[in-house]
Amino acid sequence: MEIDVDKIARGDAELSVDRVLADNSESHFTKISIWNLNRALNTRTLGKVRQFLASMYRFDIRDAFVRILWQSADLIWDDGKEKWLTAPDGTSYHKEF
Repeated sequence: MEIDVDKIARGDAELSVDRVLADNSESHFTKISIWNLNRALNTRTLGKVRQFLASMYRFDIRDAFVRILWQSADLIWDDGKEKWLTAPDGTSYHKEF
């Protein structure tokens, strides 16, 4: 689907949908491309978006239910114990719920 913001702003709200047939029934995906933004995204913002997506889909990524590519690289989520906060007494703030 292509969303042309300028076209929509001019009153033409018709959206074009491009369907691509998969090679087989097991091969399917969704591709999202964003271009011609009003403002360029700086490196830090891009990193935050990448980190947010990985966090949002962390369980799906961890369980290999979904694979997300960001600029041709797999998003990964590392929830290892070394990243957990610790109290001054050395105990972990991590709590399962």
